[in-house]
Amino acid sequence: YAVSHGLQWHEDSTNTDSAYKRNCIRNEIFPIFERLNPSFLTTLNEDMERFAQVQSIADEYVHSVSAEVVRHDSDGLPVIDHERLTSQLNWEYVLFRLLEPFGFTSSAVADLADVLKSRGTVSGRKFFASEYLAVTSATGIQVIRSVDFTDGHFGRKDCHLFCSTGGHFDKFSDRSAHVAEPAASVAEPV
Repeated sequence: YAVSHGLQWHEDSTNTDSAYKRNCIRNEIFPIFERLNPSFLTTLNEDMERFAQVQSIADEYVHSVSAEVVRHDSDGLPVIDHERLTSQLNWEYVLFRLLEPFGFTSSAVADLADVLKSRGTVSGRKFFASEYLAVTSATGIQVIRSVDFTDGHFGRKDCHLFCSTGGHFDKFSDRSAHVAEPAASVAEPV
């Protein structure tokens, strides 16, 4: 790359230090693989190109399904029609890709998918990310910001009250009564 773009080569002094994981892999592990299979690096590079193509196909699929199952609220946040979503192929992957940009972990999305797969009540479940909350209804999953309305910081305690009061605060309510915070990916009724 450097030669083809007329750049002067500079060797980073840390490149030979295998104390760094990336260098340990490059300096110690890859040579072992090359001894076992001399075409290892060529095959790895070819596979990486194929993985990039697979990623492109997955991106196109998620975009296509998203157009069918997602609408956006007035704040631009997604509302996912979970009945339409779950009728799609690989819907759990699509759900993860839709929620990942909002900080939802794979375990939180897996918990949400388990609720959608169950034959039980879907409405009133909530799933937490650091700054967002996904709340289920009979037909949808609404992503909302989890805002602490007193000091501008995000907080699950306030989300709990916000959701349990139908999306608004009673200015006279005692928010300090809501002290229990659920685990990061645990679903609970609103």
